[in-house]
Amino acid sequence: MNIIIYYQHITREYKSCLRLKEALECEIEGAKASVYSIDFEYFRSLKDHKKKKVDLIFMPWLEFRENYYYMMPFLEKNPDLKVVNLHHEQVGSQTSFDVLIPKDKILHNNVYHFCWGEFFAGELKKIGVSDKVIKINGNIRTDQSIGKLQTKEELALKYGYDIDFLKRNKKSMLFPLGFQLNQCY
Repeated sequence: MNIIIYYQHITREYKSCLRLKEALECEIEGAKASVYSIDFEYFRSLKDHKKKKVDLIFMPWLEFRENYYYMMPFLEKNPDLKVVNLHHEQVGSQTSFDVLIPKDKILHNNVYHFCWGEFFAGELKKIGVSDKVIKINGNIRTDQSIGKLQTKEELALKYGYDIDFLKRNKKSMLFPLGFQLNQCY
């Protein structure tokens, strides 16, 4: 199975797309996934897959019919191509919905929609998107930032904290500032 994963913004989406690639290749026997920038590497992705049938494509956005045209070269080779709209941004303001909700019916049920939660899924349903193509899976971009730290010792090791400070019975507040984690007493 050949899979393409496109991202748009390198700092916002790239790492989560790499994790998605790893998960797909691990979970699907024989899967080979490639990650490309939709803005800067789209034509390279066409060249790389010129002689290959692509089975699955993940897109960072599919809000307008024109966005779906990116799929046409792949659909010509494989009419059974599956497309997933990752919906990286799902903010609940009217302005965001004006931009993020798919405008054209071709994008409603010909594409799978990965949603962060019930609220955005409900908004898609309001415009006629079928439950069958909506998958609620949370925000895949937060996976790498949440991590799997279980104890204060693991937190201290990961962020270079003084372990004795964390073992005290005092409460601590952590404020992430860019790439630095500061203590507040």
